[in-house]
Amino acid sequence: MTSAHAQPTAPAAAAGPEVGSEERISRLLDLVSDVSRARRPQDVIHAYAKHSGKLNPQDGYISLSTRDLPDGHYRVTRFIDDGDVERLAEADPWNAPPIEPASQGFLADAIADGRPKVFNDLRVTDDPALGDRLAPFRSAAVLPLYDDGQALNWSIMLRRAPHGFTPKDLEELLLRANLVGTCVRHVRTGQQLSEAKLALAAEVEKIAQIQHALLDSNLPNIKGYSLGADYRTAASAGGDMYFFHPLGTSPLDGTGDHNGWWGIFVADVAGHGPAAAVVMAMVQSILSAFPERTTDGPANVLAYLNQHLCAKGIEGAFVTAFCAELKPAEGRLTYARAGHPPPIVRSRAAAGSPTRQLDQVGGLPLGILDSAEYDCTETRLEPGDALLMFTDGLTEARDPAGNFFGEARLADALSQCASSTAQDVVASIHDAIHAHIAGCPRDDDQTLVAVVREPAPPQTPEPKP
Repeated sequence: MTSAHAQPTAPAAAAGPEVGSEERISRLLDLVSDVSRARRPQDVIHAYAKHSGKLNPQDGYISLSTRDLPDGHYRVTRFIDDGDVERLAEADPWNAPPIEPASQGFLADAIADGRPKVFNDLRVTDDPALGDRLAPFRSAAVLPLYDDGQALNWSIMLRRAPHGFTPKDLEELLLRANLVGTCVRHVRTGQQLSEAKLALAAEVEKIAQIQHALLDSNLPNIKGYSLGADYRTAASAGGDMYFFHPLGTSPLDGTGDHNGWWGIFVADVAGHGPAAAVVMAMVQSILSAFPERTTDGPANVLAYLNQHLCAKGIEGAFVTAFCAELKPAEGRLTYARAGHPPPIVRSRAAAGSPTRQLDQVGGLPLGILDSAEYDCTETRLEPGDALLMFTDGLTEARDPAGNFFGEARLADALSQCASSTAQDVVASIHDAIHAHIAGCPRDDDQTLVAVVREPAPPQTPEPKP
């Protein structure tokens, strides 16, 4: 049989020793300090139980939840019956196995109207949820804990004294418990966000590994040329890409006769991060299906890519690209551009090693207008010339004052590089960019690809007869 007597009309004195105001302030400061360092919900609850138990001693504690239950039902999530309220943190209701809910007895009656209350001169036996475990306790403070305006959880404090709680106690406990409950939810949310962030970071790292596997980790050997490349992302994964491919061969195994022609492709997907990396992989997939080399090959490649990207209809997923075909023996370079920064050529044969831009043709970035057209033109790489292809993350690298590195500095760095190998050219330019940004982080992905035609061997004079 269960019986419960509500609080008396006349307030009674609180049980337990009175704590002085100075000591209470010190304990409250310890409470808020410990709560501010909490990283798990259990840490908040432990701090609250530790300090609240000294401010308002109690002999037992019950926590209930009505979340996701029918009206009138509740589930006991914690029960402490020995006064050691610091054991509250030992339970983990967020990951605990489900407990069958109850709908009758003292606890159901206590929370039925959704309001806080004090029970004094309490006698509860044979409770449907807790049996006779409530019998030693003669008073209780019932506190609703609000979540988004609803009392979804309850905190019930127990004392053995028949008149253990006063209305004043109820006011203070109600505010304190709800503030701590809100903190528990925020810490739990922060914990979930941290876990989600770690899971997302692991997935992004997988994307980055796949992306780097798609790039040319080992540059090909092209007789009479040296090649160099460097790719640095603003995040773990990025949207820049480059590759060399012998034209006319299978994209899967390289078999076939490419008649000495090499395809060169450098591109930059708008933005950076996982989304840009996915679009970059899609571009590579489309390229792998491009048919054999034809007249005006680079222009046809860009038109083919553009039509397929427009057909996908991915909002904001436009791509800038430079596409070229190189006939190594002749130094003949046929190229087309789609909104991409024009590459720079450094000529060793000219006085002062002047530079020039490959900007004679251009066009809209890929993926914007399906009817866009692209044109080709030709240039020639002479012995000793260096071709530098790049993405705008390089020229838009900022120094601490916000100034761009710019194309002028890039051309100057290229002309001043004394080395005749492509990888040294790449390293020299990155040194210049590093000096410019002075430790500022990258705002965008940075790709640099260099092709240097080896200088002609010195002519040995014919011996005189």
